[in-house]
Amino acid sequence: MRQCPMRQQNGPHGSDAFTYSTEDADAYGSLEIAGTSYEIGFDALAEKLGDLTGTRWLDFGAGAGRSSLFLRNLGAAFVVGVDHNFTMVKHANKQHVSRVAYALIGRTLPVANEAMDGAISCNVYTEIPSKRDMVVASAEIYRVLKPSSQFFIMTANPESIGHVYKSFPRTGSIEHLSSGSRVRCVITTPEGVVEVEDHYWTLDDYQDVLQAVGFEVRATDTPTSLKDSFVGTDESIIGPFLILTCFKE
Repeated sequence: MRQCPMRQQNGPHGSDAFTYSTEDADAYGSLEIAGTSYEIGFDALAEKLGDLTGTRWLDFGAGAGRSSLFLRNLGAAFVVGVDHNFTMVKHANKQHVSRVAYALIGRTLPVANEAMDGAISCNVYTEIPSKRDMVVASAEIYRVLKPSSQFFIMTANPESIGHVYKSFPRTGSIEHLSSGSRVRCVITTPEGVVEVEDHYWTLDDYQDVLQAVGFEVRATDTPTSLKDSFVGTDESIIGPFLILTCFKE
C-alpha cells in the first residue's frame, strides 16, 4: 500500500488550509462508507435525515463525492457539492452522477440566498484552521439555506484523540491540545495511506461559531458501534465522530 504524503498549501480557509494532491484525491475517493469507520457517522446521519425525496441539498466540503452520493441515495432531487480543493472537485466530476453538481469554491458559495432545503458538512470543519474561517464558512451555509431548514455537521469527536479506529487513528494526547492545535490523522484506503493534518476543536468552539452566525444547535451526538467489523478497535468505546444538528429559523 503506497503512502500519500501530507501537503500543506494556501487555500481559501486560510494560509494553513490543507490541500490534497491528485494522488491523495484518488486514494481518498477509493474509500467506501460501508465497512469503514465512516459507516458509523453516515448511519447516524441517515437516521436523522430520513427520506430526502424532492429536496435540494448542499454538501459543503464534498471532497471526492462520497457524501454527495450519500445525499442523492437518500432521495435528494439535486445536490450541490462544493469543495475548495481543485483535485477533489476534479475527481468527483469524473463520476458523472445524475442530480449532483460539483463546484470549486473560495470563501463564497455559488448558490442563491435561501435556495437549499438543507446542508451537510462531513469531515471538513477539522480542516479549517481558525474559528474566524469557520464563521465565514458557516455564515455562507446559513445564507443559502431556506428558513426552517437544518444543517448537519459530522466532524471529529474531540474525545477521539489518542484512539485507534478501523480506518484511521487520531494520534496524540488530548491533555496537550488547545483549540486550533494541529492533529495528525492517517487514513487507510484501498489505494493507499493518506496523511491529513487536522485541527482540534472542542464542542464549545463549534457551538460558539454556529450560534454566532444564527444557527441554533439542537442536538449533539457521538455515535458508537458494536458491529463485529470493529472488533479490536475503539469504535465501540468512543465514537469517532461528533454530529451537530443545527437549525435555521
